[in-house]
Amino acid sequence: MQKFDWIYTIRSHILMLKIMGLQIKSDEKPASNLYKLYTFFSVVVIMGVHNFFQTVNIYFVYKDLEVLTPIIVVTSTCILVSVKIYFLQRNISIVNNLILSLNGDLYQPKTEKQRRNAELTLYFFNFVYLSFFSLAVMSSTAWLLIPILSNGTQDKQLPFSAWYPYDCTISPLYEFTYIYQCVATFYLVTTVVHIDTLILFLIMYITIQCDNLCDDLKNLRHDLYNINERMIACVKHHQAILSSAVDSNKFFDKTILGQFVTTTVTFAVNMFQLSLVANLSREGVNSVFNAMAVITQIFIYCWFGEELQIKVGII
Repeated sequence: MQKFDWIYTIRSHILMLKIMGLQIKSDEKPASNLYKLYTFFSVVVIMGVHNFFQTVNIYFVYKDLEVLTPIIVVTSTCILVSVKIYFLQRNISIVNNLILSLNGDLYQPKTEKQRRNAELTLYFFNFVYLSFFSLAVMSSTAWLLIPILSNGTQDKQLPFSAWYPYDCTISPLYEFTYIYQCVATFYLVTTVVHIDTLILFLIMYITIQCDNLCDDLKNLRHDLYNINERMIACVKHHQAILSSAVDSNKFFDKTILGQFVTTTVTFAVNMFQLSLVANLSREGVNSVFNAMAVITQIFIYCWFGEELQIKVGII
């Protein structure tokens, strides 16, 4: 049977994270010094500075609740992305080892049935990924277009309220700041989507391996002559699954905790903000898109996590 390429499914995730300055290695090649400089520029200059100016702005507007609510939504989400990047980089060796071990012999489907099951699950994963990415892009684009659609550019309004150490209402500083916020937003959205779906892939991968192990155990009775060898192979497969699960948990346990906390806060603030504006206004539609995005984000974690619990229970 032809070898199954698990890495092929997440090649776009690895590529997109690499473009964002977060290289995940699917081979043994070390990162160059120039790429490390690019990583520093992307994480610190594009994302870090953007988050810092938005966080500082809370000090100047915390007394105005109507202005503060959208800032809390955006700032909490941006800080969560920073936390996810931190834990990704902190555990990058674990993540690289997981990626490099995906195509190991123990993890290969042994029957056509297991192969078809893996392919169907991966198709569903790709559908979830594309849906999630599309919703995140639509939500962020709605935020970015509000000043243009509401003629806010005439009043020098920016997509996101932030404090800057210069007068951003003066041209060309206004245009520069507007473009900077757009670039930073798409960086944050692209990064968080691909980190989240990478975590979901690891959960889904372990789920498929549990399925394959169950199928191997059921098939033991069909080959009693080699039952000892096949039983030893199943035990080794089970130990490999447990090892992958432990390493994956080290990578994303705190990230998922932060995601649940941030989603709860963001959704609550979004609902409050929605009560302050007209339902069909641009701000109202934007709040709905944002609420849908964060709910989808936490829903897919719950869905794949529940599937994994069911498969583990069957074993």
